[in-house]
Amino acid sequence: MTYLLLNICFFMVIAYLSQLKKTRYDIRFLFKKQRGKFVLCICFALFIIIGSLINKRLSNFITSYLIALMPASIPYLIYDLAKSSVFTKEKEGITSLLMVLTKWSAVRNDAVYCLQKSNDTKLSKPIGGYINDLCIRLEKGMSVSEALIACEKTVLSEELRYVLINIRYAYEKGGDLYKIFKSLENQFFKIDEENFKRKINTISDKYAVYTAIIMVMSTFCMVVLNKGQSREYYLNTEAGMMLLGVFAGLFSIGIFIIVKVIKRY
Repeated sequence: MTYLLLNICFFMVIAYLSQLKKTRYDIRFLFKKQRGKFVLCICFALFIIIGSLINKRLSNFITSYLIALMPASIPYLIYDLAKSSVFTKEKEGITSLLMVLTKWSAVRNDAVYCLQKSNDTKLSKPIGGYINDLCIRLEKGMSVSEALIACEKTVLSEELRYVLINIRYAYEKGGDLYKIFKSLENQFFKIDEENFKRKINTISDKYAVYTAIIMVMSTFCMVVLNKGQSREYYLNTEAGMMLLGVFAGLFSIGIFIIVKVIKRY
């Protein structure tokens, strides 16, 4: 069963990579777009490998794979924290991007010119990276609309996506870019002011929650693997292994619920 699952994973990866060759984007851009799926593949592989190793010791399929859910979820928790950090930096950098776009749109009413000048300004990441990637796409011959749509799919925050959509519509429909960027700049100044008043800091809350999860996992391992009666009970008795599976299953469900709830904020 284990070898069958590993073979399925292997062929899924091969099929996915062969499909990537048919796309027109660079591998680096594709990795940025699909990194969530890569992380889930890593989690799934860890789940199978760790579950198989534990099952060799316990000879209890269900309990072994319920326990494996906990360590297998760690890469996703780390990825989610990194994603939240990028999301926060995106929102904080939008106003700076709009200030630069507003300045250059006063010089020339040309969206491509404004984006190229913004790229020369070397904005802080991740927004600076998005603008750089966008300019690279334009240099490779991609149309402005296609490049902006590709960038819209890459960004995490709806606010930045809203700005890019406005740039695309302004390019396609025409209009006074200075007025558009100035209006957006004023909007985001007000948003930044409200965020400052509320002192929203969900990223620190996530760090606290995920640190608590890791600490509980560590305590779980210490109790189960500690030499003595607890180890003997949980690893060498049917009732202990059943209880171990119930604890691991409930804790894993708790992790999924916490991650889902945190995503709302």
